[in-house]
Amino acid sequence: MSDDELSTPLDPTMVLPPPLRFPKRHTRSIKVEAETVVSDVLSRVKADLDDREEWLQQYLRRYAKYRGWVETKTWQFEGASNAYLPITMYTCQRVQDALHNAVVSQRPVMDARAMQTQDTPKERRVTQLLDDQFFRWGMADRALGDLIQNFVVDGTVHVMIPWVQETHAMRLFTRLPAPPVGTDLMGYLTQQFNSLYGPDTIILTQQEHRFTVRTSTGEVDLEVYEGYDGDLEIIEQREMRNEHLGLRVEDLEDIVVPATCLNPQPPSESNPRGAHHVTRLCTASLDTIKTRRKRGVYDLLSTQDVAEIELWSDASASDETTQQKSQKDDIDGMQTQNASGESQTVRVLEVYDRWDVNDDGLEEDVIFWVICNQGLTDGRLARARYLTEIVPPGPHGPRRPIEKFDLFPVTNRYYSVSYPELIEGTQDLMNMFFNFGADAGVLSNIPFFFYRAASGLKPEIMRLNPGEGYPMDDPRADVYFPQLPTQSGQWVFSELAMLNQFLEKLTMQSALSFGSVPQGKSSALRTTGNMSSVMQQG
Repeated sequence: MSDDELSTPLDPTMVLPPPLRFPKRHTRSIKVEAETVVSDVLSRVKADLDDREEWLQQYLRRYAKYRGWVETKTWQFEGASNAYLPITMYTCQRVQDALHNAVVSQRPVMDARAMQTQDTPKERRVTQLLDDQFFRWGMADRALGDLIQNFVVDGTVHVMIPWVQETHAMRLFTRLPAPPVGTDLMGYLTQQFNSLYGPDTIILTQQEHRFTVRTSTGEVDLEVYEGYDGDLEIIEQREMRNEHLGLRVEDLEDIVVPATCLNPQPPSESNPRGAHHVTRLCTASLDTIKTRRKRGVYDLLSTQDVAEIELWSDASASDETTQQKSQKDDIDGMQTQNASGESQTVRVLEVYDRWDVNDDGLEEDVIFWVICNQGLTDGRLARARYLTEIVPPGPHGPRRPIEKFDLFPVTNRYYSVSYPELIEGTQDLMNMFFNFGADAGVLSNIPFFFYRAASGLKPEIMRLNPGEGYPMDDPRADVYFPQLPTQSGQWVFSELAMLNQFLEKLTMQSALSFGSVPQGKSSALRTTGNMSSVMQQG
């Protein structure tokens, strides 16, 4: 095109195309058949809970041994020894301490690595940002402790890693010197506003001591007050938005997966044994549900649905999803004093699923929020979104914000071996031999006896007490105390010592791991360097 053509004015009769504009996308739930989704979700949750019921009972039994919750003894004799040896407890605590010290002893705990060469200079800043988000905003100190404990005690730990977005209202105070005598107050304020927010600051509105000013970064609401010394105080209303990685350690029983999967991520060509669906068991108060519906978060709930949900909070039926936690509370001796329905909470299922949304024959990764009753017989779909809309995909495609870590993985099994399961058999044997030894000592000090029925004693069971005498015609002939074998109890100590050797080899923990010298090895370790190492280990 020549210069003459460029300088030619446009024809006023020419019709110009309209400017390009894009519609605003409304963040609404995806279109699915709510009744079909609820029916499918509830049926699969019930099936998954039934599949793991026996395994979970075994897990609760091992957890009770870890906590020292022993059952009431009903055999041998009344008052027989039922002591608990804290072998599982101190073994797990030793491993937890070692892992915790290994993680928090060096900061930062993770280093960023650039995937492209041009991003290499950003590694240090990203590392500092992740460390700050992880420890300062994510409260990682407490989360790490919970993660390590579940990792050792449960064997399998689930961690939710959501992207948290928070908005906090805050008031910033700025103190200005008193304006000189005779100075125009509005001109003085304009000058101070320009120095605080930039030379392009303009006062838009004023209502008494309240101002709205426009800065280069947007509009700011200010309040101006006179201080005690004649100076000026400016209060700025501002909202601070924080975005950071979250870290929540979930209880083992709160994550429900199919029995045939190996990890909670979606199945794919590279992950063929992934979980088709993962259900996270949650609870929410009625006030929270109403607030989320009002804000548009639970946009699929109607007024009738909310009224039905209010009735579920007063139901007294047993909740299959909280049965395991209730058993823990019962064994621990914790019992709630609140009547049913006073807490006004209902069950919420957060389901990471795969669903054919657009009827193209291919399933998409989605998230459903289903509010259901305690019996899992009825529910309402509150929200439905694409997974990538809530969790941005990474370099390996869409991933659910939940990770699983195993202590001792088992091939082609979802759950791994925990430390209580590893030492359960040895713990039971040591408890049994210890209690047998204690009972043998009781029988040695207060043995049972036989007496002749025709003697002067009454024909009833008698218990001997120290310092008491019982009249008899011929004590030597009428009463007989049998001689019990191995009354010294030396065999008990031999068995416990042998089992302890097996336990040390199994857990790779000896007296040196706890900062003490093994029995019979003091002469070999009695050097300055060795004793210093033992003290440091303790």
